[in-house]
Amino acid sequence: MIVIYTADVEKAPEEFSAGCLSLKMEQAFLSKIDPETVQEEIREKLEHGLPLSDDELMKLIILPLTYKGKEKKKQAVKEAVELAKKIADKEIDRFCQIVINNTPFPAKLDHQELIRINRNGNEISTINFNTNYASSIGAKIVNELDELFSSVEEGVYKKTDNSFYQRKLEKISKDGGVIASVPIGMLTDNPFLANLGPNIKIRYKTISAITSTVNKEIKSYGVNHVMVSLTLTIKIKMMVLLPFYNEEFNKSYEYPLIIEIIEGEVPNWYQN
Repeated sequence: MIVIYTADVEKAPEEFSAGCLSLKMEQAFLSKIDPETVQEEIREKLEHGLPLSDDELMKLIILPLTYKGKEKKKQAVKEAVELAKKIADKEIDRFCQIVINNTPFPAKLDHQELIRINRNGNEISTINFNTNYASSIGAKIVNELDELFSSVEEGVYKKTDNSFYQRKLEKISKDGGVIASVPIGMLTDNPFLANLGPNIKIRYKTISAITSTVNKEIKSYGVNHVMVSLTLTIKIKMMVLLPFYNEEFNKSYEYPLIIEIIEGEVPNWYQN
């Protein structure tokens, strides 16, 4: 039997006897973990964009129990939540990038339909953006993303090829959003017990609300040249459920539709 003691307990009997019954326990004292060191190591890794090991994720989960006294534990919970938010933010961003990168573009773009440039001799007189056409493309992308997110969350997503990202999406779907599974035996700091005990699952579930907006820009580019761009901004809203908290995350990603460098001066006006 493994018994885990909070930092308030520094020693305890290894054996418990009750008449003819005798239990010998494998003890794990959290008082042996230095919480400040653990927190600093995790914070430094997150600031440098490095992934956390399973051992570090486990220490983060039990970090509040490594402090002595009620007030310190309460403050530790607050700090652990802040660290957990950073982990969740990185995991959400990674997940969204995988989904977006594996969402096929829904239509073949007609560049002449997106933007029309009218000239008066060698000068640009007007630039017309077809934002209705761009918005219709955005709506199709949103629909593709909605379907992909839904199939992953419902556990029915099937990979379309054998690439790493497709296999990753299928695994996330099959696991129901589990991003880490850590054996509780790791808390003993004993290599012989590291794989023992029930697994603690770190899980997230997303509730997505996806929208798109069209952004247009005209600006001078070097001498006697104009840069014209039309992009879609895809916004994804998610509710993330983690052991420490539930929180809404908002992510934005750019889909460039057209970027052109045109000879001529910036016109006095342009229209949608």
